[in-house]
Amino acid sequence: MTALESLDLSFNRLHGRIPEQLLGVTALASLNLSYNRLRGRIPRGNQFNTFDNDSYIGNIHLCGEPLTVTCSNDGQPKAPPSASTDHEEDETPSWFDWKMAKLGYASGVVIGLSIGYMVFSIGRPRWLVKMVERDQQKKVRRRRPRHRM
Repeated sequence: MTALESLDLSFNRLHGRIPEQLLGVTALASLNLSYNRLRGRIPRGNQFNTFDNDSYIGNIHLCGEPLTVTCSNDGQPKAPPSASTDHEEDETPSWFDWKMAKLGYASGVVIGLSIGYMVFSIGRPRWLVKMVERDQQKKVRRRRPRHRM
């Protein structure tokens, strides 16, 4: 794995510290760890000295160079960042999730199609037949020309 040249782990909800073992991947020319839940000090040395701020965007608990947030002695950011990002909301669990909306939509379609199939396979529903017949009679009445004297 020391020959790895590019690593993109953005938007993966990774959490914890950046592993120091990545310093051993000396061929790494491109790194993107943006928009995860990483925290602590960014490792320094080897190729990590060449990565810019864009590699770490959206990780509000990271500190150290190349970021402007300095670290305290324990490797945590000294002050919380004042500007929030759009992806900061991802850190708190949400009651509404698009997966749940898709699941609800899919189950509604399946149930609706099943009920529709059962209604029409058992027999003609009387209410539907009456409604269609009424509409047809109204259309026929409108089309008849009236004779005026």
